[in-house]
Amino acid sequence: MKKVLLLICILISLSTIMYVIFAGANSSQLTKDEALKIGEEKYLEFLWIVDGAFNNERLDGEYIVNGQKLNNKEFTCTYKNNTICVGKNFEETFHRLFCSSITYKDVYSDLDSYSWITYENDEYLFNNLNTCGINRMNLNQKMEIKEISNDKLSFYVYSDDEKHKEFILIKEDDNWKISKAYYHDLCEIRYNIG
Repeated sequence: MKKVLLLICILISLSTIMYVIFAGANSSQLTKDEALKIGEEKYLEFLWIVDGAFNNERLDGEYIVNGQKLNNKEFTCTYKNNTICVGKNFEETFHRLFCSSITYKDVYSDLDSYSWITYENDEYLFNNLNTCGINRMNLNQKMEIKEISNDKLSFYVYSDDEKHKEFILIKEDDNWKISKAYYHDLCEIRYNIG
């Protein structure tokens, strides 16, 4: 009889522990509104660090995603001349925004022959080819949730002139970071990151 009672107590304890773990894991999943807010903020920062900060005509412009605007522009790029600018707070912003598997080259080059970032004399220099002017990233974009999980958020991003593109955040070091994104520069060079 004692063995049966002991076995019942053990089973009840294990069931309780499993319920607490399962309930805790499920309760940490974000709501759609929470996930969308995170996605909007990260995408606005992304647009700024790949397009806005490098273009004089965009410095005063506002990116809008689902009606939201970027509040804090940590990263700036100060122009030395018409095409070269020096990045301020670049490393900190980049590593806070992108997951560890994404490198500077993944974001600021075509991964083949062209790169518009260099590091010289303790400065990050960006060569902004501003002679094309073919097609900028749209200032007004929309975002929809594709998928929510505990360690991954997937979104569709689109504007009036572009088909939807996928934007993915993963949980890394307890922070949401970009693992997949798309943008094109003003020369219509397309960048598929991640």
